[in-house]
Amino acid sequence: MNIDKLIAYENGELDQEQTISFFQELIDSGEAYSLQGHYGRAAERLIEAGYCHRPLPFPRLEPGLLFDGAAGYQANAKRVIDLAVEKGFDIMPTPDYSPDDLMDIEAEASEHLEAYAPAGYWVGWHQGDFGVYPLEDEE
Repeated sequence: MNIDKLIAYENGELDQEQTISFFQELIDSGEAYSLQGHYGRAAERLIEAGYCHRPLPFPRLEPGLLFDGAAGYQANAKRVIDLAVEKGFDIMPTPDYSPDDLMDIEAEASEHLEAYAPAGYWVGWHQGDFGVYPLEDEE
């Protein structure tokens, strides 16, 4: 746990975005429920309001490039789908997707992977490559 963030929270020094990020870290680590009751109750309220989410079953993606877009759309779409399946996305991968199916499933898989972005990052295509990017790079 980041003691400095805890103290800043207790002193009312975090803005809304910092508070949400702090609570998501506490939820992900399980510490929200081992600290005094206020933290667990606040975490649950943030989850119910849609600001935070329950811990993910797999680790978050690391910031940076996941793969470059040089392989072409079909190969890259399958790579996105395979990564989402690895992270628990409920679809059976198959090499026989039609181009339209592939586009729809890849878009859905990209949305699924968004949950695995660390706070302050997003997952998706940026300048032809697929990766985990800081929010200020979002298109």
